[in-house]
Amino acid sequence: MSWLDRLLSVFRKDRPTVSIDLSPRSRNEEPLPDDEMVIEFEDGFSMNLAVTQVGPITYRLDNVPWSDEAGFRDVIEVEETGPQEARFVRIVEKSDWQVQSVGLSRAMQASKELDRYLEEVVELGGHWEQVFGGMLSVCLPPGVQHDLSDVRPAWEVRAYAADDLEDVLTTWEAASRLAHSFLDDEWHAKERKLIAETCLPKADTRVIELADGRVVGFLALIGNEVSGLFVHPDHHRNGMGEELIYHAEPLHDVLEVEVFAENQIGRSFFQATDFQPLSESLHEETDRKILRLRRSPTPSIEISP
Repeated sequence: MSWLDRLLSVFRKDRPTVSIDLSPRSRNEEPLPDDEMVIEFEDGFSMNLAVTQVGPITYRLDNVPWSDEAGFRDVIEVEETGPQEARFVRIVEKSDWQVQSVGLSRAMQASKELDRYLEEVVELGGHWEQVFGGMLSVCLPPGVQHDLSDVRPAWEVRAYAADDLEDVLTTWEAASRLAHSFLDDEWHAKERKLIAETCLPKADTRVIELADGRVVGFLALIGNEVSGLFVHPDHHRNGMGEELIYHAEPLHDVLEVEVFAENQIGRSFFQATDFQPLSESLHEETDRKILRLRRSPTPSIEISP
């Protein structure tokens, strides 16, 4: 898999990252630390990497270079092009370190098991980096085995089952009363019944299940219409809503949703996940303005050196 394929497989999340530049550094930027160098590879991309000099024109790579031309701990020959800038020439000594690179979902990034795993990697003399938000590389010394596949995510997205009903309604009630505080108890009672008796039986529904079996979020689709997307307030702002949208993407090129204009929580979420205003109308039952939003396919990305 090329470095670009790995980049495009990433899920976003804030964690400490290793700085990697995909374009030549400006001469006006802050100077690099003494142990870093900007290296241009044959694919045309320049990367800011930690290095150790081992000869006049040879360096050991102490970061994972996101290029297929070299690897972590390889000793490479370079052609110097400027102060702490060089062009890759060839591998002088191939490293025998084991490198495993994976794209992390939001659920995996939130996993306490992952944190423990990475601590163990360091204790074993290994090295790890997380770049582009969610691309993890684990580097292990020769002969050391520590399999990332044993780490469980903090939650999983799966299809709705009838046994999930009470958890789904509990999640909806808590989230809806927070987002729709401007609506009364009577509206919430009617809507709860509608969800249980009409929406869920008709919808294609995905749920968020925690490792302990509790369901704390759901997305209900009727066609390409998001008829409901709610996450329990105890689990807001940790990526569950975005994960549900991600799982809906392969099902429909275009997603649409209606949200009350006064629902600032919902509007902020859908704006952050690239829904755009489409139209406005009046909700007859409540006499309140509702907004129809649309999410179209993400345009293709062009990356220039």
